[in-house]
Amino acid sequence: MSRDWKMPPSLPPPLQVLVQSVVPFLVLLAFAYSNYAIGYRLGYKEIYEHNSHGAAITLWVLFGFSQTITFYYWLQVYIKGPGMSPVFPAFDLYANIDSLPEYFMCDENGYPYWCTTCQSLKVPRSFHSRRSNYCILKFDHYCIWLGSSLGVSNYIYFFKLAVWLIVMIIIALVFLIVYTKSNRDRGTRCHRWKLHCHVCCGWVFGSSWSVGCLLAISGIFYGD
Repeated sequence: MSRDWKMPPSLPPPLQVLVQSVVPFLVLLAFAYSNYAIGYRLGYKEIYEHNSHGAAITLWVLFGFSQTITFYYWLQVYIKGPGMSPVFPAFDLYANIDSLPEYFMCDENGYPYWCTTCQSLKVPRSFHSRRSNYCILKFDHYCIWLGSSLGVSNYIYFFKLAVWLIVMIIIALVFLIVYTKSNRDRGTRCHRWKLHCHVCCGWVFGSSWSVGCLLAISGIFYGD
């Protein structure tokens, strides 16, 4: 006898489809907004027009390069996928006694976990995904921001994505700190308000997402 083990649905199916489609699109809009805040409001209106053309071009190159790498790893997360768990058919205690495994993952009653959809025994840290319709090996979590499940095949790209996102934020933050004083000393109150309002909104998005990524990464490497 075996037990079936699937992840409980967190949302009703129609709402799941809506969230999976809308949230990644909103993330892309947030990236576009950060490009406006950093590239235009900070890079062009402040640095290029009133300070240094070379510094503005440096900001655009560094910020654009780090964002391109971030999107590249996001694409790799989709292309590689989370990774499918191997299929292990049920074993017969009487007919296949010589081939019984020495150990297996089981519930509190000693029964092995079984996936009725994949018709396979569960291996450690594998879960059946209703989105992918197969068991994901070393499943970590479903990233609502990226719109993809993370497992053994793609969480290294998720890690690299998080690193480059942080690099992108640091680059823009350095330029913001350096040129905030000149904007404050020169600009009108309205001009300063627009600059800081646009840029700071971008930081709220980027920083909060980075923290969430790092927390998820720590769960991958240090969790069971």
